[in-house]
Amino acid sequence: TTQLVNQMANWSIPVSRFELLLQLLENDVRNWIETECPRWYSGQYISWDDRSGTVSEYLKRKKIDPKAHERYMSFYVQERHHIAGSYVWALTTFTQFKDELRKTTYRGKRVWIDVLVNVQFDLEDVVSTTKNVYSQCEVLVMLTERTFSRAWCCLEAACYAKNECELHVVGTCNFVQRKNYFDIMTTSVGSDLPLIKDEIVFMFGSGPAFNRAIDDAIIVVYAACGRSPSHLPVGTRFFGITTQVGRMADGYGYEAWQVRLC
Repeated sequence: TTQLVNQMANWSIPVSRFELLLQLLENDVRNWIETECPRWYSGQYISWDDRSGTVSEYLKRKKIDPKAHERYMSFYVQERHHIAGSYVWALTTFTQFKDELRKTTYRGKRVWIDVLVNVQFDLEDVVSTTKNVYSQCEVLVMLTERTFSRAWCCLEAACYAKNECELHVVGTCNFVQRKNYFDIMTTSVGSDLPLIKDEIVFMFGSGPAFNRAIDDAIIVVYAACGRSPSHLPVGTRFFGITTQVGRMADGYGYEAWQVRLC
């Protein structure tokens, strides 16, 4: 496991090569779709949608590790990343990443995006790499309405908040504080959830401790959006808001503010 953690965290993509890699991958995935007419396990035909799931399926079925494949390896360097991406696969496009990474803020830096670095046909122990990946780096958070309901995103958020990473936040979401994230978070792949929960208990000690870590992560994310402090309580801490949407019960006996991050 230690070897895997070091291996995955020590590969990255220079931002200057990022768009060229994505262009090549898109061309290859489109060609694969056109020539082989692959289907999802549901029976639906796969089509190009500019998202990680489709690229993952291509790499998985072709058993391609792009870091080691002669067609893609020149776009990678065996050096630790400056920036790690955190995003919901189904709701974030590669175009959104490209648009953000064109900014001068990221010039000369190296980026880590899970689907492009992790070996998609061998993900057995990848959850154990999360703590290492989301530490001592900047994090590009692609915020969506489902960010804090997705198990992978929650684990990443707890790690980058605990490790005091600098954040770049793109997007908006609604958030109700003090939810029982540990019990209600979901994954697209059902077998991922128990693995993530085991890692959470190992890292944070319990579900309630993890829930508090996510509340802390929300504070960090909101601050990265440039909002000024106000009076929303999160445990014994305070979460700055400027827009109050309303006060509501969250189903677990807590009364909480519903706010919009923007």
